[in-house]
Parts: sequence; structure tokens; C-alpha cells
Amino acid sequence: MGTGRWGMTETVDRTRTRRRMFIIAGLGLLAWQFPAGAVAQSDVAASSFDGSWEFVGVGDGDCNGSIILTITGGKLLGKDIDGGVSPAGVLTASGRADGKSVISTGKLTARRGSGTFKRSDGCGGRWTATKK
Repeated sequence: MGTGRWGMTETVDRTRTRRRMFIIAGLGLLAWQFPAGAVAQSDVAASSFDGSWEFVGVGDGDCNGSIILTITGGKLLGKDIDGGVSPAGVLTASGRADGKSVISTGKLTARRGSGTFKRSDGCGGRWTATKK
């Protein structure tokens, strides 16, 4: 047996290569069992929160503002927004506003909601939401 580049024997190198191949094959099997759209399909199911919502934020400093977002299948849709609403109404979202990242959490009911937000510059506050 020869010695590999890092002083390992070829047997060790072959064993590691086989392990990597098994891991890659396992990931491929998972991808086959759960194709890209399979998990997302359940997220697209109608949500009782679907529709247009106006969110109004009031905070310290220049953290005040409002935005209208659409919820479809429990997902928040809007520019630079990534988030969703659970079937129980728990909202989590992150995004960008005025060049700063924003994290928001809260709770929605059938027509209203409230929560908190925090920007990357430390500015934060509370928000309320009303279904349109």
C-alpha cells in the first residue's frame, strides 16, 4: 500500500471516500423521497389568515412606519420579507427596511394582531396589524 498526500494509507483514503459516497447517496435518497415541492405544498394550503394586512409599527426614534403585506398559505409576501404565520396565529418574520435588518414576532387573530420588532441598529418597538 502506498502513502497518501497527507501521510495516510490508501486504505484509509478509500474508506473515507466510500463514507462520503454513502452520505451523498443518502442525501440523494432523501431528496428523491421528499422532492423540492413536497414540503412546500403543505405550506401553500389555505390559511385563515390569508389576505391583505396593514402593519403599523411604533417605536423609539425613527422606527415608526406602516406596510401592507399579503399572507398566502401562511406565508408573508412582501418586498424583502421572509416569514409566516402558524395555524395558531404565531407570526415570525425577518427582512430589511431602510438598509437595516428587522426581526419581528407576534400573534394574529382572525382580523387583528400585535407584536414586537427589533432593527439591527437597536431601534425597536411594537406593531399592530389589521386585516383589510
